[in-house]
Amino acid sequence: MSRDNKLIVAYKLLIVSWMMFLVILLLDG
Repeated sequence: MSRDNKLIVAYKLLIVSWMMFLVILLLDG
C-alpha cells in the first residue's frame, strides 16, 4: 500500500516538474 502511494506521489511530482519545464520553455521562446 505504502509503495503504491509513493509511486503515485513520484508520478505526480514528475508530471508537475515536466509541466513547469514546458511552461518555462514556452515563456523563454
